[in-house]
Amino acid sequence: EMWSDEQGVRTAILEGAVLTDPADRKVRSTALYILQNLSRGSRSRVAMWQDEAGVRRALLDAATAEDSADRELREAALVSLWSLCGEAQIAEEAWADAAGVRAAVLAAASLRAEPVRRVRLCALRVLQEITAMPAVRTSLWSDETA
Repeated sequence: EMWSDEQGVRTAILEGAVLTDPADRKVRSTALYILQNLSRGSRSRVAMWQDEAGVRRALLDAATAEDSADRELREAALVSLWSLCGEAQIAEEAWADAAGVRAAVLAAASLRAEPVRRVRLCALRVLQEITAMPAVRTSLWSDETA
C-alpha cells in the first residue's frame, strides 16, 4: 500500500502538505488532496490519524487557514477529517481533542460568509460523522462548551 512507503511516497506527500509559502499553494493543495484520497481507504485511516506530527498537523494547519486564498486547502483538510472520522476510535479522539480538531471544526462550522459556505459544509459533514458515534453523542450533549 502507498501509505506504507515511509521514505518515499509518504514523505513527499507530507512535505508538500505543510508548505506555507503562497507560491507553493498548488503543491500544498495537491498534497492535501492526496491525503484526502488516502483517508478514504479504511486500511490507512488509523495509521494516518496516529501520525500526529505529520498528517494530523498538516490537516489541522490547513483546516484553520484563514487567508481567503487558502479556502481550497481548508476544504480538502476538512474532507480528510470527515473521512478519517469514519473510524469510531478516530471520531472519539477527534472530539476529545478540544483545542485541536474540535476547535478547528467548530470554528469552520460557524462560518457564515458566502465565500466560505463550502468550508462550513465540509465542517458540518465532519460533525455529522463524529456524532454518528454513540460515545461521542453522549459526551456532546453533556458538554456545555460544545
